[in-house]
Amino acid sequence: FTLAQVAITAWILSHLPAQCHAYSLAMGVLHAIYPLCKRFMDFTPVFLGLPFSVTMILPAVGMGVDPFSAPAACLFMVEFIWTIIYETIYAHQDVQHDVQAGVKSMAVRYRHSTKIIASVLGVVMVGLMVAVGVLAGLSGIYFLVGCGGTALSLVVMIYSVDLTKPASCLYW
Repeated sequence: FTLAQVAITAWILSHLPAQCHAYSLAMGVLHAIYPLCKRFMDFTPVFLGLPFSVTMILPAVGMGVDPFSAPAACLFMVEFIWTIIYETIYAHQDVQHDVQAGVKSMAVRYRHSTKIIASVLGVVMVGLMVAVGVLAGLSGIYFLVGCGGTALSLVVMIYSVDLTKPASCLYW
């Protein structure tokens, strides 16, 4: 199965500019290291955010856009923060087992303040999305649907999720 995934990834990469290959390799290495991080650090969602954020660089390079321009950097950070939010909420499914097994995570470390942390990160994330719209000169539709819709969905998710119930964490 892993070999099939690697083959498909290699085929996809063969259609991207050569500049994307180094980023893809870095992304793969970071994904491979991620499972080991749960034994050594509490901030595994932060680590997981790195390879997922690199995926924002690939299309920019593929389209000939500077991946380090201000809008692209903001999108990188949006993806990074989103990964931290959803992964921390998702990890609450296993908090009791993780504590017993000695597995580390933000969900374990901040299990009593996750919603506050997710709310602050959500505000920063939506602020960065607004910055993307301003910097790129996007239309009002982007702000209404993209930024407003994201803000609304984050509020509903953070308010509605019951972090003590694994099924709720999985759903959200």
